[in-house]
Amino acid sequence: MTKFAVGALLGALLSTAAWADPVTLRLGHAVFEQHPIHDTAVRYKEAVERLSNGDINIEIFPARQLGDVKELMEGVQFGTVDMTVNSTSAYSTLEPSIDAFQLPGLIPDYQGFVTMAKSPEARAIMDRLENHMMVALGVYDGGQRHFLTVGAPVESLEGMKHLKTRVAPNKMFLDAWKATGVNPTPMAYGEVYSALETGTLDAVEINLTSIESEKYYEIAKGVTLTGHYFWPSFLWSIRRNSRV
Repeated sequence: MTKFAVGALLGALLSTAAWADPVTLRLGHAVFEQHPIHDTAVRYKEAVERLSNGDINIEIFPARQLGDVKELMEGVQFGTVDMTVNSTSAYSTLEPSIDAFQLPGLIPDYQGFVTMAKSPEARAIMDRLENHMMVALGVYDGGQRHFLTVGAPVESLEGMKHLKTRVAPNKMFLDAWKATGVNPTPMAYGEVYSALETGTLDAVEINLTSIESEKYYEIAKGVTLTGHYFWPSFLWSIRRNSRV
């Protein structure tokens, strides 16, 4: 998918006469620089700048500098942000089939994720976002999701019941977690640390990479390795740039 992503961007930009001078594109994401999604953005930037001989430069804005997950999605959609590496969960309001990437229990391991990500079915779902003025250039993974608690690790579904648990604002996630008996609390990614700290939340379903990069471990110590679904992100770009 990385070759497709680089090739798609280079083909779109370098074939257009309007890009006579070097151009700089802004790429924003919601995680800190320790997170693998930031590494994804850096590798993409390096590949594009090398293959374009410096004609295309990408400036990376990590850690929600251009907005949290929802704001980044809207920024790309409406052309105020050129590119983002952003969670697929935010886009199901535009294209419900995107939820297929995160159906609980569907993908058993990382090899299964790779098989899914490279499938023609995945590409077909990604292509549907062009109807919303965006292009999905590639798919990446931030890790499997697990259950993190302020208290002791939970050892059963019974132990999860009634815990105020942050989930991403997504109807499928809300329905799934309600079915387990927890009290699912939709909340922006950037608000989770303070909510755990103040007791607004008892728990969060989260990937290990985010526990590390967001330093949730400073407050919440109980980790239960459930691996209930993966956390993919798409590399998004605006479909048409106003400079073209």
